[in-house]
Amino acid sequence: MLKKGYKICGKDSDQKYVSAFSLGRKTTYEVGEWINRPKGCGPLAVFSDLYLTGRFLFKCGRSGFYIFECEYEESTRDILYVTDNDGVMYRYAEQKDLPVGTRFADRVRLIKEVDL
Repeated sequence: MLKKGYKICGKDSDQKYVSAFSLGRKTTYEVGEWINRPKGCGPLAVFSDLYLTGRFLFKCGRSGFYIFECEYEESTRDILYVTDNDGVMYRYAEQKDLPVGTRFADRVRLIKEVDL
């Protein structure tokens, strides 16, 4: 079942939208396109509502980011992780260690940019 959420993105040197925060691998996004979690990585992270998204960015003191309304397919995985070429997990984060409102997704589609 698809859910509505919010994704924080930055831009890379080619001006493409990328995951703003990552565990070592950035995922590239295009508005309107479904993006699946990359091979060798755990789920993608989104926020459950706009207020919590904005609160997180404000607390970080970070600027230069873009917030998108998105649709996502919730993941059954309960940690974020990245593996090496041998499939060994070398970086991870548990949900309890992430900002309030973080949700895990197996795929995400950016709908439109939103302002706070």
